[in-house]
Amino acid sequence: MKIVIFGATGATGSQVVTQALSAGHEVIAIARHPEHVTPRPNLIVRAGDVLDAASLHDSCRGADAVISCIGPRKSAGTSRIMNNLRPSTTMSIGTANMVAAAEAAGVGRFIFQSGIGLSDGREMSYFDRWILRLLWRPIFGGAIRDKAEGERILHASQLEWVIVRPVGLKDADAATNYVAGPNKRVALFSALSYTDCAASLLRSVSESSWTRQVVNVGP
Repeated sequence: MKIVIFGATGATGSQVVTQALSAGHEVIAIARHPEHVTPRPNLIVRAGDVLDAASLHDSCRGADAVISCIGPRKSAGTSRIMNNLRPSTTMSIGTANMVAAAEAAGVGRFIFQSGIGLSDGREMSYFDRWILRLLWRPIFGGAIRDKAEGERILHASQLEWVIVRPVGLKDADAATNYVAGPNKRVALFSALSYTDCAASLLRSVSESSWTRQVVNVGP
């Protein structure tokens, strides 16, 4: 299978590239800075910026599926958490441009990495639901609204989408026994490794029962 990966140089995206290649797929990595992608067999690197629709014109050509691992643009000297406190349009505008490119290329499957902050909390404990509604959403409101618009764009598309909502992510060894699926019970303050998150995104490409479903992922 030929898979396009947006956000291929990020913490999760780079793991998806490695795992997809190891599984025998041909990978098309889309990056603003293609020189940051290590050349490997069966890896095609194309320059592209999700905020520049014209740059994505040929991004999905010949692909069978797309995996989006994009996130808010990181400012120099800021942490990942602080970056999520800033208003952003990367997910909303970026998703609209990626979806348009995928549809124009005739790609059917689109996997979208979102976040657990968009959950209504029904899969969580009472305490986590309380934290989510009264603290989490107000604090990370800008990032959540941006991701929500990205999800809305996918819902309105003709693509076979899967929205993957991981809990918090961390740099750690793979646990492999993570939980993943629609309505799976997860804990708000648990942390999933980037490696396991990548595995769930890659699994979404071929998991037919997840088509047009929101999938929760957690340790």
